[in-house]
Amino acid sequence: MFIRDWLRPPRSLLVLFLGTTLVLTAGLGWLGWRLLQQDRAVDAQRVRDRLDSSADLITAEIRQTLSATEAQLTRFSTLSASGLEQAASEYAEELGEDALVVVLRPGAVDAYPTHRLLFYPAVPRPEEPIGDAFAAGEAREFRARDFESAIADFRRLSDSDDEQVRAGALLRLARNQRKAGHPEAALKTYTTLGAMERGLLGGQPAEPAGEPQLLIANLDVGSGMGVTRDGTLHYPVRVTRRRLKITELDVKTGRLLRQPVNVTDRFVGSNKSGEFSPDGETLAYISERRGWQQRAIVVRSLKTGEERDLPHDLRYVGLRSWRSGGDRLLVEGTDDRGRNGYFEVDVATGQTRPLPDMPDMGRATFTPDGTQILHRQWSKNRESIFSYSVVDGSVQALPGVFPGGRFSLSPDGKWIATLGGHRSPGDNHGTEMRLHPAVGGDGDVLWTTDEAEPFGRWTTWTPDGTALLVLKQEPEAGEHMWRLWVVPVDGPDPVATELVHEPANGGAYPLDIHPDGKRIVYAAGGYFRQFWALRNLALDQPDSP
Repeated sequence: MFIRDWLRPPRSLLVLFLGTTLVLTAGLGWLGWRLLQQDRAVDAQRVRDRLDSSADLITAEIRQTLSATEAQLTRFSTLSASGLEQAASEYAEELGEDALVVVLRPGAVDAYPTHRLLFYPAVPRPEEPIGDAFAAGEAREFRARDFESAIADFRRLSDSDDEQVRAGALLRLARNQRKAGHPEAALKTYTTLGAMERGLLGGQPAEPAGEPQLLIANLDVGSGMGVTRDGTLHYPVRVTRRRLKITELDVKTGRLLRQPVNVTDRFVGSNKSGEFSPDGETLAYISERRGWQQRAIVVRSLKTGEERDLPHDLRYVGLRSWRSGGDRLLVEGTDDRGRNGYFEVDVATGQTRPLPDMPDMGRATFTPDGTQILHRQWSKNRESIFSYSVVDGSVQALPGVFPGGRFSLSPDGKWIATLGGHRSPGDNHGTEMRLHPAVGGDGDVLWTTDEAEPFGRWTTWTPDGTALLVLKQEPEAGEHMWRLWVVPVDGPDPVATELVHEPANGGAYPLDIHPDGKRIVYAAGGYFRQFWALRNLALDQPDSP
């Protein structure tokens, strides 16, 4: 009824007016939208035209330059030897101060001007540990002046797998021992440091030295070997051969069932510390991408070969072991708050959690039930093993003496294998493998060796707990070569396997055996040095900052 009243004259005129207005507005909106599209198309065409014009100008300039260069090089081919040297040198000066004219002749290569380098050798910069790794200990040393606590921090880091961390920790440890009034201990630490390979700390010798003097800034060439009279610097560069390998082995006979191959083709030379998951489906390992701040935790599927990097927030990380459930990893590291110690890393998300009331841990491993972590505490007793409760953070010492640094817990959690020193016949230092009850006790000797053929740093249990794997040096196979041995816990003599290799970093990284008892993952390959010559070295005085 209301609508009919509205449409009655003269109200129908108002409705017609409103309808007409709406139609006109819609038409104008459509026309405006079309004009906007046309403007955009015109602008795009203008941009294309300008790009085409610029490309034509660049092409013409390149053609002109190439024609002039071709003509100049053609002229060089007609010149005599003396004229060629002068003309080529002048032409190189025109091209720029870094330009060279290279002439290839049968049996020789000439470059002009003669005082310029043919190439600049790209020498890798030696990685130096990030300061955060030592931040806690240095804070105690310089701020709190608590040298004993700093000694405890650096002593733990001095057992690190990474040689640069170990060298840096030993240097700081000796310094704090000297400040704390322990000169004999400091001298012993300096002796250990001096025995390490040179060139560990930012390319400088790992030994006590006087006050350094800056000669040349940003010349990253490692340890210099000397400069000849013509200004040539001879220097070594250390190159890694490290590879993460996987193979199959019959532990009863020692025969290789499959030749070793690389675990992955990604970042070859940077991978180490392989650990199989408890279910045998996954392999975790550490990959050093760009030194300390780029250590990735990689999880690899053994079925598909698919790999993924865990997005952890640790600045430094070292892999220790899997938790029994296979959902977490125990790692040593430094978080973004500067806390050093042990952390649990969620394998699915990479989320890290520091252990509550974390003690000063050395070597550490989970018990089979995942409720305890057995570890060393270097600041308390180097021949004791402690049990840390993941549930409440309590710590208890196992009764008995456990010599050596590294230890290995049996799969059933009932036995602990250690490697330590002993006196062999003739009063020579040797090493011995001992087997201790996990509840405590001094244990029994399984195998001994003399100093000439020592054991490696680690022992690894077979999954069934009947034998131990250990490396033993074998000079007959070559320098730095070691053979893997299988040592039965109860029964026949040790078995020499066919696996002979050079362990990476002197055997600092333990090998691991798959739950199937056959597959073995290990880091192999040491370092070698290349000697380079840097010519035309000018010892200019560096600019003041």
